[in-house]
Formats: sequence, structure tokens, C-alpha cells
Amino acid sequence: MRHKIDLDLCRAALEKLAKEPTCYENLRKHIIRVTACGSPGKVNRVIKDLVVNEWIEKMGPRGTKTPYRISERGKAFLRGL
Repeated sequence: MRHKIDLDLCRAALEKLAKEPTCYENLRKHIIRVTACGSPGKVNRVIKDLVVNEWIEKMGPRGTKTPYRISERGKAFLRGL
């Protein structure tokens, strides 16, 4: 089943990553803080959507605590928001 991507949550994540690479947990907390989103599942889903759509990328191997960064596709998407 497809779901809608919450553009406000995407914007919050992409703006944070445009400033600096950030680990998953700090990115999750930032999104919750700036958007007042109370649903951890929704925040986790938006981060997954950003990865799947190649708007953000992990800077190290999967399963490690390496930070995420915004990709070139993500920068273009953010400009369009």
C-alpha cells in the first residue's frame, strides 16, 4: 500500500541535513522538535522515504551509527519545496 509523503517532515529533515550531516536519532529528534509531530512511526517512515527516494544517503555502512547527508537529488527536491 502506498502512502502520502509528509512534505513538512521532509522539509525539516532536508533543511537539517543541508546544514550538516546528522545521525539517525538526532535527525529523528530534530524533526519531532521543529514540526511538533507526535508520531514516531510517521517520523521513521519519512526518513525511510527520504532514503528510498535517494534524497538522503548514509555516509557509512548499513547498521552503523554513521550520519546521513543530503544527496544532490535531495538538494534539488528541497529547492522545489
